[in-house]
Amino acid sequence: MGLKMCSHHMAVRSMLVLYFLFASAHGCGIPSIPPVLSRVVAGEDARPHSWPWQVSLQSDSSGRWRHVCGGTLISSEWVLTAAHCIDDEHGHRVLLGKHILGASEEASQSRSTALIIAHEDYNILLSRNDIALIKLASPVNASDTSHSRLPPRSGSHPPPWSPLLCHRLGSTLH
Repeated sequence: MGLKMCSHHMAVRSMLVLYFLFASAHGCGIPSIPPVLSRVVAGEDARPHSWPWQVSLQSDSSGRWRHVCGGTLISSEWVLTAAHCIDDEHGHRVLLGKHILGASEEASQSRSTALIIAHEDYNILLSRNDIALIKLASPVNASDTSHSRLPPRSGSHPPPWSPLLCHRLGSTLH
């Protein structure tokens, strides 16, 4: 009886190990419960120009520029954004130094795009590798309201349990 019980426990244990290995490999990086929203909503207004690397990616639709997505200025000539924001049918520009998109702001700058590179494995249906780089046609002029004072350098890490912020351009209302 003891031998049968031991082999039964081994079989159950082996099946559990195989199940968890399969489950973890199958769903790696994929939430088991899909999120309700796939974007950031709500929030609170930022102090004007407190995020000088935040840019507005805009698309030319029927002769009018409209905000499509936000981006991050990662150097004086490059912007990091999401690949789903890129549209091959329309022209793009990048606005920097904006706090209120519809308002005329003296410190804002506009740049044309020279090159747009979406991740080669971007998959719009699965929302994977949703990242793109935009090379600006001319470098950004550094100012207090728009410059490439970048987020922390590679290799630097915030202290454990320190609060992190997500910032974006857009309405605080949904």
